[in-house]
Amino acid sequence: MANRVKERPGELAQVHANRGLALLQLAVNTNLFGKEAIRRHMLDLKARLKATASSELEYLLIDRIVICWLEVIYYEQDSASLLLSQPGLAAVTAASQKRLERAHQRFLTASKSLAVVQKLLRRSPSTYHLLRGVS
Repeated sequence: MANRVKERPGELAQVHANRGLALLQLAVNTNLFGKEAIRRHMLDLKARLKATASSELEYLLIDRIVICWLEVIYYEQDSASLLLSQPGLAAVTAASQKRLERAHQRFLTASKSLAVVQKLLRRSPSTYHLLRGVS
């Protein structure tokens, strides 16, 4: 699989985009207003994060962050609807909460990974610039 990704790097981004659209459809179901609001927020989030990105790894991590954010939205709505429709089923609602917590953890992990990569890729000032006060 690694060789196929090297040969066609745009493929992985397309897989992420398709997964994002599927999650968006699941999260809002038939609510067109909600779908448009989440889609716009998703595109805005992606644009703001990609504004400072300079490497392919950062772009892939940004796509992952957006996917994880959509998963959190989906599982939040799923958990809320289960609590409303089946308040007496503790096992079902506990499982739903666990899925939400795992999705949230994936989101936090992806966000932290991007922060670490950006920090490692940032050029540090030389000793000369530090002593001279030049940035």
